[in-house]
Amino acid sequence: MEHLGKLSIRKFTPQTVKKGKETTLRKKRLQQAFRDQNENLAEMQEKCQKKKLSLKVTFYLNKDTPDESSFKKDLDNLLKILMDVIKQEMDDEEKNAGLGLVVKNKDEEVFEIVCSKELVSGKENEGIDLDIFEWEENKGFKEICS
Repeated sequence: MEHLGKLSIRKFTPQTVKKGKETTLRKKRLQQAFRDQNENLAEMQEKCQKKKLSLKVTFYLNKDTPDESSFKKDLDNLLKILMDVIKQEMDDEEKNAGLGLVVKNKDEEVFEIVCSKELVSGKENEGIDLDIFEWEENKGFKEICS
């Protein structure tokens, strides 16, 4: 698998989906954090276009807080917002621009995801790492991990 690159954000609390407009606001904040903290975004957009992708995602959650909801989050709900944000448009109505790593809202181009959570100390270490690879049949993460 060819490593296309990595996008990272820090000093950002990963969030899960909520009902209604709150989810849209959370997606916009996540999208903006990736844009603000990654100078290589345009390069990554170009490298990812029209390719089948494999993703390695790590969510860094702050364990040093009395609010357990900050670090007790379901992995699938954390991933849902990220998967919407990587698209060219973050919503089905195509009203909100995403990161543009996949064309339009075609996240079916993501063939494989390896995802994990890590508990970290301090808000400054919270965030997300997104490693992006070009997917190749029979050469994915399952081959690396076995």
